[in-house]
Amino acid sequence: MRRVVHLLGPSSGGIRRHVLYLATHPPSGYETAGIVGPEALSDFFGEMAFVPARGLHPWETLQPHVLHAHGLTAALAALRGRVYRKGLRPRPAVVVTVHTSMRQTLRSSLPGAQLLPVQMGLWTLGRWIIHRADAVIAVSREVAEQVRADYTIPPAVDLPRPDTEQRAVIRRKLNTPEETVVVLAVARLHPDKSLDLFIRALEGTGAEGWIAGEGPERERLEAAAEDTGVRLLGHQEDVASVLAAADIFALPAVAESYGFAVLEAVAAGLPVVATRTGAIPELVEDAGILVEPQDAEAFVSSVRQLIASPQLRRQLMTKARERTLPTPLESVVRLGEVYDQVSAMRESRRPTKPRRP
Repeated sequence: MRRVVHLLGPSSGGIRRHVLYLATHPPSGYETAGIVGPEALSDFFGEMAFVPARGLHPWETLQPHVLHAHGLTAALAALRGRVYRKGLRPRPAVVVTVHTSMRQTLRSSLPGAQLLPVQMGLWTLGRWIIHRADAVIAVSREVAEQVRADYTIPPAVDLPRPDTEQRAVIRRKLNTPEETVVVLAVARLHPDKSLDLFIRALEGTGAEGWIAGEGPERERLEAAAEDTGVRLLGHQEDVASVLAAADIFALPAVAESYGFAVLEAVAAGLPVVATRTGAIPELVEDAGILVEPQDAEAFVSSVRQLIASPQLRRQLMTKARERTLPTPLESVVRLGEVYDQVSAMRESRRPTKPRRP
C-alpha cells in the first residue's frame, strides 16, 4: 500500500472539501498518511491525521510515496522538501493540482493596477515551480491551457441530490410562502463574490433572496439588505436542502477558483445566473445565463428576467437536470492512474547500494 500526503497552503472552502474527500476516499492501492497545512485548518479535518505546517518539511515523519500539493504555495513547499531518504526508499513523487485560473485572478486585481506586475511575477514563478513536479493536474480546461497541465481532473466532492420533500420543510422554517420565487446565493461573504449586486438584483422584484454563508462582509451586507427581501441565512450545514427550497441560483462573483457552489446548484437542477469565471462556463453550459464579471447591468437584468419568467425557469431547469456532471468517483479513479504513473516513474529511479570492493 503506497502512502499519500496531501499538502495545502492557504485555501478556500472548495479546495478543503476536495482534499477531505480524497483523504477519506483514496484511490485503490493508496492510503492517506496525513494532511499538512496551516494550523487554522485543523478543525476542518477533524480526526484525520492533520499535521500543522510549522516546520520546513513537517511531513518528513509520514514518509509518503506521493506528495500531492494543492495550489502554488503548497507546490513550492513540496518541491523544496523532496529529498532522498535513507536506504532504497526513493524521494516521494510530487503531484501538483492547480485550482486557480490566473486570468480571473488578474481580472479581479485590475481595479488595483499596481498589483498587476506582482501578480504576473508570481504567476511566472508559479509556472516554473509546477513544471518541476512529476505531474501537473488542472481542475478545468481553462486552467489546463494556462499551465500546460498533464491532466485535467475535476475536483472530487459529493454533490447534493434533489430532495423535493425538503422544499416545504425549509420554506416553512423560513416562513416563505410556496408561491414566492426564491433566488439563492451560496458563497463566502467576501468582496470577490459581489453580493451587494445580488441584493440590488432582488430589490423591488417581489422575490425573496437568500444568501447562505459567512464571512467578513456580513455586517455590511446585512445593512445593505435591509427592506430588500434579501435574508442572510449564515452558514448552512445542509446546503442540499436549501438548494431544494430555491427556484433560482445566482452568483455575481468577480473571481472563482472553480465554482463549487455553482456545480452544486446545477446538480440540484436549479437554473443559474453566474459570471464567466473559473470553471463556471464548463459547469453551466446551457443550463443558465452567464454574464461577464463586473457587468452589473447584465447580471441584474438576467436575474430579473428569470424571476419574471416561469417558462424560462422550467426550460433551464430541464437543461440542468440533463447535464452530465463529473462524479467524485471518476475523479478518484483518474487520480489513482496519475499516482500509479508517477510512483512507477520514481521507483524506476531507485538508487542501488554501492558494492563493497
